[in-house]
Amino acid sequence: MEDYFSSVRFVLISALIVVVGFAIASIVGMAKPTLLFLYLFPSTVKLFSSSQFIGFFGLLIAIVLGFDAINRERASRTPSKVVSQAIYRDSIINGKFLAGIVTTGVILVSSVLVISGPGIPMLGIVPGSEEVLRLVVYLVVCLPYVAFWLGISILFSVVFKNTSTILGPIEKLFQERFQNPLPVGESLSIVASHVISLFALTLLCFGICYLWTEDNSNLSRIYLRPPLSTRGKKYKWSNGMLVLVMIVLSMRLFDLQILRGDEMKKLSERNRVRIRRIVAPRGVIFDRTGKILANTRPSFNLYLVPEDIKDFSQTVDGLVALLDIERDDVLEKLREARDFPSSVPVRIASDLSRDDVAKVEANKFYLPGIAMQIEPRRNYPYGTMLSHVLGYVSEISAEELKMPRYKTYSVGDTIGKFGLERMYERYLRGVDGKRMVEVDASGNDVRILGTIEPVAGNRLYLNIDMGIQATVEHALEGKSGGAVVADPRTGGVLALVSSPAFDPNQLAAGSKTYWKTVLTDPSRPLQNRVIQGRYPPGSTFKPLVALAALEKGVISEHTTFTCPGRFVLGRRVFKCWQKRGHGSVSVHKGIVRSCDVFFYNVGLKVGVDNIHEMAENIGITKPTGIDLPGEKSGLVPSTEWKKRTYGQKWYKGETLSVAIGQGAVWLTPLELMQLASFIGNEGVAFKPRIVDRIVSPEGEPVKKFDPVMTIDVKLDKENVAIVKEAMKGVVNEPGGTAYGSARLQNVSMSGKTGTAQSGTGGADHAWFIAYAPSDSPAVVASILVEHGLHGSSAASPIAKAVVETMFPQPEAPETPALNAH
Repeated sequence: MEDYFSSVRFVLISALIVVVGFAIASIVGMAKPTLLFLYLFPSTVKLFSSSQFIGFFGLLIAIVLGFDAINRERASRTPSKVVSQAIYRDSIINGKFLAGIVTTGVILVSSVLVISGPGIPMLGIVPGSEEVLRLVVYLVVCLPYVAFWLGISILFSVVFKNTSTILGPIEKLFQERFQNPLPVGESLSIVASHVISLFALTLLCFGICYLWTEDNSNLSRIYLRPPLSTRGKKYKWSNGMLVLVMIVLSMRLFDLQILRGDEMKKLSERNRVRIRRIVAPRGVIFDRTGKILANTRPSFNLYLVPEDIKDFSQTVDGLVALLDIERDDVLEKLREARDFPSSVPVRIASDLSRDDVAKVEANKFYLPGIAMQIEPRRNYPYGTMLSHVLGYVSEISAEELKMPRYKTYSVGDTIGKFGLERMYERYLRGVDGKRMVEVDASGNDVRILGTIEPVAGNRLYLNIDMGIQATVEHALEGKSGGAVVADPRTGGVLALVSSPAFDPNQLAAGSKTYWKTVLTDPSRPLQNRVIQGRYPPGSTFKPLVALAALEKGVISEHTTFTCPGRFVLGRRVFKCWQKRGHGSVSVHKGIVRSCDVFFYNVGLKVGVDNIHEMAENIGITKPTGIDLPGEKSGLVPSTEWKKRTYGQKWYKGETLSVAIGQGAVWLTPLELMQLASFIGNEGVAFKPRIVDRIVSPEGEPVKKFDPVMTIDVKLDKENVAIVKEAMKGVVNEPGGTAYGSARLQNVSMSGKTGTAQSGTGGADHAWFIAYAPSDSPAVVASILVEHGLHGSSAASPIAKAVVETMFPQPEAPETPALNAH
C-alpha cells in the first residue's frame, strides 16, 4: 500500500482529482448553499449538472480503476502471465472489471444520496417524477459508459504493460463536453451518440499510444510503477506534496466561503434558478350552521426582488409613476427587508386592479426586479359583522418578525392581528408551496422547473350562530356597547357583538388611511367591549350580593327592610332610584323592583369582603379564558385590596356603593354573562368558547373542544332558588323592571336590569343579563348599551329579540316598559 501511494501515477491521478475538486469547490463557493442539490435536479438550467458530473467523474473513475487493475501483477513481474495465459488472464481481468463496476455504482449512488438527502429538507422541494426518472436513467446509462472506459483502460494496461496511454484518455477527459439535461427520451439518444463518438476516438488513441510506446519507451517508463528496489524514500516526497495541495485547497475554500463571502454572493447571480414561494390559503371559518364567515379570494400582488434590481431609482420611480403608491412606502418596505437575503421577494403593493396589472406587465422588461404573483387574499363576506370575533389579518411588521413566535415567518407574510385570526394563527396558516423557476437576467420567469403545491390552513367551525349574531348586530347598530350570547350548558358562544365595529376587509388591504381613521376614532371601534370594556355593573350585580348574604346567613327569604326612597349613613344620604320609595322590601321584591335601599342594608350586613369572596367563587375577578386575545379581568374590591392599592382603610359608605354595583366594581359584559350562567345553572359555569372544532382541509378532525366546567360551587339550593325566582319575577311579574320590555308569551325568561353611572358625566349605561328558559336555561345573554340610560328600555329588548330568534313567539300586545334599574 505504501508503494502504491508513493508512485508517480498515483500522484498524477491525485493531482487530477484535486484540480477537479478545486473547480467544483470554487463553483459552490460562488453559489448558494443549495446549489449542489440543484446540480442533480436542474431540468433545463445551464448549470454544472448531473450529466456533466457523470461524464466527468465517471470517466475519471474508469481511468483510475483501469490503470490500477493489474498493479499486483506488475509489482510481481507477472503481467506476461496475464497476456499469455488465458485462464489466468480471464480470472484477473473479469474480477477487476466487475469490482470496478461495483465500485463505480457505489460512488455515484452515494454521491446522489449525500447531496439530495440534506438538500430536500433544506429547500423543502421534492424533485418531480420526470426529474427523478431522468437522474435514474443517467445513473444506469453511466455504468456501461464507465464500463467501456474501464475495459479500454485495462486493455491498454495489459497490452502495452505500461501507463503511458493514460495521456490519451486524459486528453479526451478534458475535451468531453456533455449536453445540458434533456427530457428522458432525448437523453438516451444523446448518450448513444456519445458512446459511438467515444469508441471512434478510442481507436485513434489506440494507434497513437501504440506508436508512442514504441518510440518513447524511456518517456513511458516514468509512468510505470518503479521497481521494488527504488521504492521507498525516493518517492515519499509525493506524500508531502499531496498534503500541501490539500492544505492549499482548504485555504482557498476558506477564502471563498468565509473571507470573501459577500463578493461570492454577488457572483452567485450566475445561478438563474429561483425558488418562488406559493402562499397557502388561510383556513376557512364557518359558523355552526356552515355559513362561510371568512375565506380567501385571488389577489394580484406586486413584489420586488432586490438582487434583480439593476437600478433602484429607475425601478422604484418607474413603479411610482405607474401605480398609485408612495415612493417612501416602497423604500420603507425595502428597508424592513434588509435583514433578509436579497433573493427574498418584498411585497410592494397588494390587490392590484386589472388595469394596474396590465400597466406593470407592459413595462416589466424596463423595470428589472419586479415580479407579479397571484396570491390568496383574506375575505370577510359579512363585512363589519363579526369583526371583533374574527379579527383581521395584515402584513407582519418588522417588530413582529423579531418575536420568537414568528421565527419561521418572512418579510411580507400575512398574519392574524386580532380576534380568532390571531388566536388560531397556527391552525389557520397553511403550509406554503414552492415553485422552482428559471429566470432571465432581469429576474423574469422563463419556465417552471418544478412545483410543490401549497396546503391550505385548517378550517374553524364556530359555535357562533349567524342568525342570532345578526339579530344582536342590528339591535346595537348605531349604538356603542357590547353583547354576548352563549349556551350555558356548554359555554359555547352563540353571538358576540362589540359596537361600533370596523371593516376587517379594509384592514386586511393594508389601507393606511382607514387604519388611521379607526385608530383616532373617539368611539374606539378597535376595542372589543365584551372582553376588554370594564364598566360598573349597576343593579345587575345585586343578585350576587343577595346570594352572598343568603349564603352567609345574614338575611333570609323573609328578611325585610323599609325603603323610604333614601338611606342615611352618618351625614351622607344615599338615594334609591325610586324617589317615593318601595315600602317594605324582601329579597324577592328587592331584586324584582331593584330597590337600592334594600341592598344598602344588605351590603352593610354581609360586608364587602364576603361580597368579594362570592365574586371570586363565581370567577368574575379573573379572565374567563375565552378563546379571544386581549381579555381583561374585572374588579370586585375588598378591604385588603384597598389597603394594598392605596394604603387606606375601607369605609362603610364604600360598601353601600359596592352593594348596588357602583364604586370600585368594574366588570366586563362577558363576566356578567358568567354571573347569569352561574345562577341559572345553580352554581356551575363553563368556560366560554367560540371555536367548536378544527378540521383539516380534507375534512379530517384536528381538534375538538369539549365543554370545560370552570366554576362548580356548592350552594344551598334554597338560597339559589330564592335568587332564581326573583330574577324570573324581574321579567314575568307585574312591577318587575323588565316586565314590559322582555316578557315572552311561551318562554319564561329570567333576568336583571341595571343602570350604572358612566363616571364621565354622561348619561348612565344600560345593562341587562338574562337566561332562558328559566327552569332549564339553554341560552344566556349579557347586554350593555353605553349611555343607554335604562336597562329596561335600552338593553332588555335586545335579549328578548335573541330569545325570540331561538324560540319563535306568537304575536302579543306590547306592554309599556318601566324606566327602572
